[in-house]
Formats: sequence, structure tokens, C-alpha cells
Amino acid sequence: MNYKEFINLQDIAWFKNGINYKEDSTGEKVRIINVTNLVSNDFIYDHTELSQVQLSFEKFKSYLLKENDLVISRSASPGEPILFKGKKPTIYSGFSILIRLINKDYLPLFILYYLNYYKRNIINVSDGTIFKNLNQQILKEIQIPKIKKTQQGAISKILLDLDNKIELNNKINNNLEELAQTLYKHWFVD
Repeated sequence: MNYKEFINLQDIAWFKNGINYKEDSTGEKVRIINVTNLVSNDFIYDHTELSQVQLSFEKFKSYLLKENDLVISRSASPGEPILFKGKKPTIYSGFSILIRLINKDYLPLFILYYLNYYKRNIINVSDGTIFKNLNQQILKEIQIPKIKKTQQGAISKILLDLDNKIELNNKINNNLEELAQTLYKHWFVD
């Protein structure tokens, strides 16, 4: 991508590391996003299966996600982002970092796709020899292109449409594979 002007991610968002916790048997159950959720999803919805932990509300209230928050993994598989699209109370684990946009000129979906595009660079600058780790400072220095919101929306729509088409094609392929296996079994095994 060739853009002329950039802005640091820290100029359009604020960051917070996830919660480190020890379960409390007297607390409330709350959904939690773990690294495995970040690696296997681009979006987290209310219907997305998540683990639950039992904690006191006082402990987790400052870690509650808002719709359109971004969460990115900081260890294990650093740089894996998701966009939170839910309304149910959900928090994020200590192995992740919240990115909450504070500048309304940027679309969360555009930032999600840009972070996915930029992931290889994030991994290269992550700390650690055996296990790479991502920190807030690395995130803050990511250069985001300064483009109009309408352009961000157009780019995001194209990428989302492609993602949806890929997902549909994968489902079709899986169904065709199951059908082929069933036919093979019927013709040659049964």
C-alpha cells in the first residue's frame, strides 16, 4: 500500500493490558477472550463460544469490552487481532492488549484489517527469543495511513466481502468433501 501520510496508532487509540486473574468462587461469571480466541477468530460476537471465569465485579469492571473494541494477542501468537462485536459482558485475558479507538475518523474494521496486514511486521519487532511478546509501545508506534473515512469504509467492505466469500467457499468445500466420503463409503464399503 502506498500512502503519503501516516499517523501513529497511539494518536487515535488508547491501550490497556488484559486482566491477570485468579478465580474467585464468590464472584460473578464473566466471558473472557483468551489467546486461542484471538488466533481462531477475526470477530467476537455474543454467540461466539468463550470461556467463563468467576471474579468479583470490582476486579473485572475496568476490563469490560465495548462494542468495536479491538483486542490483540501479546504473547504465544503475538499480533493476532479481533474486533469485539458483542454486547454481553466480556473481558480480555492478560495475554492480550485492548485497543480502543478515540478518534472517530477511523473505522474499527479498517484498523482490524490493517493490523492483520501489518501482522508480519509486528512479529518481527516483538521482543523475546523463544516466545515473541508484543507490548504497548510497539503497538503505539504502528503507522496507520491517513485516509478518509469513506475510503476506509470502501477498503473494509471489499475485504469483508472477500472474507465472507472465502468462508462460504470453505463451507461448500467441507460439505462436498463429506458428500464425497459418504458416496465412496456407500459405493465401495457398504
